[in-house]
Amino acid sequence: MSSDDVISIRGYGSINGNMTPLFVVNGSNVSQETFGQIIPNDIKSVTILKGPETARYGVRGSNGVIVITTK
Repeated sequence: MSSDDVISIRGYGSINGNMTPLFVVNGSNVSQETFGQIIPNDIKSVTILKGPETARYGVRGSNGVIVITTK
């Protein structure tokens, strides 16, 4: 991923127009830049959370959550 790439979850957005989801890798919140450095072959699973499923992440998960578990 380059710094110009944008990841968003369709249908979500906040008042300020930010549509970037929360990125969680192996239980830790990470930046989009760190998320973009993950080697695809190292990924064990990907889970996309939307709506009420994001409640455990609070307001930071309001645009959705992308959860990655690595091998």
